[in-house]
Amino acid sequence: MFVIKHVSPEQATGTVAEVYNLFPKDIGVPVPLQLLSASPGILELQAGFTRYYKNHQSLGFPLLSVLRYLVASREGYDYCIEFNGGMLARHGLSEDELQAITEDPAKVPLDPKDVAMLEFVSKSLDYPLDIGRADVQILKDYGWSESDALDALIHASLMFAFGAAFRAFSE
Repeated sequence: MFVIKHVSPEQATGTVAEVYNLFPKDIGVPVPLQLLSASPGILELQAGFTRYYKNHQSLGFPLLSVLRYLVASREGYDYCIEFNGGMLARHGLSEDELQAITEDPAKVPLDPKDVAMLEFVSKSLDYPLDIGRADVQILKDYGWSESDALDALIHASLMFAFGAAFRAFSE
């Protein structure tokens, strides 16, 4: 699976097992997370991110999954395309709606507030130097806070790092 030593869910003990238990049995431990077990410190940091976003007061499951799917699709990160696409499909998104995430976010069946955040993150990833106060104000007009904008962008951006590590260490 990987060219470096990692801990499978069946072998997990201690802190690694605690982190793996954050994921429901029916979903399982995402394979990229298993790679992070090669570095307990990074695994623990990712667990902190997982806990933070799982309990986020404003950013909900559908939007966070859409953000991950967006980056995974753009990066050709197949595992996360399938994983997040599958979760979104189980929540009712069709193939056309999944395709709209990367092509036309306005067509994604999310609350208009969430679509505004999706469009902001998409623009931020493509044209970060073009983001300005007007973009942030649009989010505020929808009821988002500045910290929500930062949290959403960081969540999406982490996919770049973990996708690169996954591709580099996969067999």
